[in-house]
Amino acid sequence: MWKQYTFLLLLLGFRLIAVAQVDSLPIEKVYIHFDRPSYSFGDTCRYKAYVIAAPELSLSTVSGVLYVDWLDQDFNVIEQQRLKVTAGVAEGNFAFNHTPSGIYVARAYTRWMRNFDPAFFFKQAFDVAEDSSSHPSTSVSKNNAIHVSFHPEGGRSVQNIPTKLALRTANEFGEGIDVEADVVDESGQIISRLQTTNGGMVAIPYVPGNKKYWLKLPSGDRVAFPAADPEGVVMNINNADTDKLFISFSRSDDFERKDFTLIGFHEGRRCFTSDVILKKNLKQIVVSKRDLPSGIIQLSLFDEKGSLHCERFIFIDNTKKHHIQVAKRIQNDSISLDLKTLGPESNALPISLSASLQYDNPGLTGNTLNTLNTIFPYLLLIADCKTSIILSAERLNVESKQNNADIDLMMLAHDWRRTDWDSKTNKQSKPFKYRPEKGIAIQGTAKDAGSKKPISEGAITLVVDDRYYKGIYTGKTDSIGNFRIEDIDFGDSTVLVWQVQDNQGRTR
Repeated sequence: MWKQYTFLLLLLGFRLIAVAQVDSLPIEKVYIHFDRPSYSFGDTCRYKAYVIAAPELSLSTVSGVLYVDWLDQDFNVIEQQRLKVTAGVAEGNFAFNHTPSGIYVARAYTRWMRNFDPAFFFKQAFDVAEDSSSHPSTSVSKNNAIHVSFHPEGGRSVQNIPTKLALRTANEFGEGIDVEADVVDESGQIISRLQTTNGGMVAIPYVPGNKKYWLKLPSGDRVAFPAADPEGVVMNINNADTDKLFISFSRSDDFERKDFTLIGFHEGRRCFTSDVILKKNLKQIVVSKRDLPSGIIQLSLFDEKGSLHCERFIFIDNTKKHHIQVAKRIQNDSISLDLKTLGPESNALPISLSASLQYDNPGLTGNTLNTLNTIFPYLLLIADCKTSIILSAERLNVESKQNNADIDLMMLAHDWRRTDWDSKTNKQSKPFKYRPEKGIAIQGTAKDAGSKKPISEGAITLVVDDRYYKGIYTGKTDSIGNFRIEDIDFGDSTVLVWQVQDNQGRTR
């Protein structure tokens, strides 16, 4: 009798992106596809990692090494793996044999990604059970602490100017939770009642004034609404339409500055610019979404001196959808899959693919395949969020005003800032600390074989010569014999040949 399996096939048709100068290198994102959605103690996890270069979402050639940290539930590193990345792809495995049961977290990144916030590293948690029959049907128990964050549209609110205020309620782990709460004034009188939904989010119309307000939680705790600026500019966006983006600006009467520039950044590159002259208190501009790239766009409003006044993140999806037809054949205990790629008009298309397979056996684990956090929504949206969100690929595939409004609420209620950009130079305002690495680094101390004294100011030559890896690498020792050679390309069980010369040119 055949066992029931559910198959999820991951297919990528990305191009390779070439390496440029360090200050113009693309942002990298990492996605890992695991062979199973759940594991038990003693299981070995096998996975395939994809290192992607934005904004083209191409397989990256920027980095040659991928770091995969395996953490316990206290976020202590159990094991760090360094994997060779070839044409944007790496493979690895990990044995769940450190603790009988509990939470394991996989965290993946390249050294180039360390120039940005670690919140953008790939992370995936696994609740590992003692055996295959004991996977819990619910998540790990949480305490009742509720954390509230307020997000005024455009990043600020100004007294007496109407705007939108997004709220997010989350547990101690940053996971959104739905909460019913009251808005109360200084006297404790209930002004209104609100309900966060869709993972703890809600947006309300808000006109800040002189009065103060609080959000009263079910526990009785109160959280103060953010204070409004006495003067300034407010930016509001309507992203519900499927074809157009409506951006409006309002300023207070006594605010002197009137000339601004609205700049859109996509994956660290400027993609949109518009002059905004606020001669009156209100101005609206309309932008065609077809003129914007797909993904997250950071809209920033600068004055003539380069000072930032408003900032808003939006999501645009202009991707051309491709579909995969899968035919499954079972014969002699083997399963064959026939694949056909179809374009937006359902016409068959040839395409270069990199594929990985995840399977799930509900009969053994009691779990169903987790369709959330797949590669399509992850690369377009989830990878750029600092907080935990849940979004299915099916949700992105539906084009409707309501769906656009729901995703826009997600953009309002979360933190998406990856880095700070200089409006004049269009470059990151802080210098890059970590350069990409193409291979493994080896460091150590060179000593004389006889006297054991360090070889100072010497020259080191490393030769890699086996069937798959060949290369000659050189380095120098410092005054106490220490050396470091970077970007070495070799695999497991490779013989390395070393030669050391002292500062007189003699081989030691």
